[in-house]
Amino acid sequence: MICPNEKTGVVETGRTVENLMATFSRSDCVDCPLLARCAMRVLKKTDGRRLYFSVAAVHLARRRQRMKLERKSGRNLRSAVEATMHEISCRLEHGRLRVRGKFRVGMTMTASAAMANARRIWRYQAAEKTAEQRRLETLNGQVMWLFRKIGTLFHLNGRISVRASRFSVLVESVIFFTCSRRLVVIF
Repeated sequence: MICPNEKTGVVETGRTVENLMATFSRSDCVDCPLLARCAMRVLKKTDGRRLYFSVAAVHLARRRQRMKLERKSGRNLRSAVEATMHEISCRLEHGRLRVRGKFRVGMTMTASAAMANARRIWRYQAAEKTAEQRRLETLNGQVMWLFRKIGTLFHLNGRISVRASRFSVLVESVIFFTCSRRLVVIF
């Protein structure tokens, strides 16, 4: 274990498996600027200082370190969880379920979470579908623009309509190419 003053200590198990203790040398702590706020106990029989902590405290410290790294990266996972919990519980009338008992409450909340996931999947697929439609409309507009430009070159403006459906675009393109072949033959 490393203390805030960059000194290393030996970690051992305590009386139970869940309790741990870190032992530091007392000579390392003599000139420490953080000695007044140090949580370590001075050992009477041996020359050292000892810090007692539990495995749960280690897990909590690691979780806090991961959360600090997540915050630095710009992502906040807590807000995502709170949004999920709100989405699950917002369908309840005044925040209360219509059922009683652990089993029924668990089944109701599981069903509510499944529906929240289904709604998210549906919204994602709908957004993808809308984006695909926009892309096709843009592509269709570009093709029509190309046909209009080529039509103006050959004076065929009346044959190509601006608001044409996909089928009429096909028909008009066939008409255009047959007309252009005739023009090529004429020239």
